[in-house]
Amino acid sequence: MIHEYAHTLLHGDVDAERSKREVEAEAVANVLGRYCGLDTSGSTFYLAAWESDDPEVVRDRFGRISRTAEELIDALEGT
Repeated sequence: MIHEYAHTLLHGDVDAERSKREVEAEAVANVLGRYCGLDTSGSTFYLAAWESDDPEVVRDRFGRISRTAEELIDALEGT
């Protein structure tokens, strides 16, 4: 559910390749799941299956991933 909600937050108005959208949404879900103490080991395999980008490209997208995860954590914390 977090993965799909992350798609809405990240990609509502963005037209990007599916692989990039999937990695971003799953990375947000992974961060939030870990924050909540959930087992995210399945997420790691999912990310690895989609990951084919140069590490620099992923780092460039990390800002979007980080900001979205922070937004969701803030919502959970009620801040």
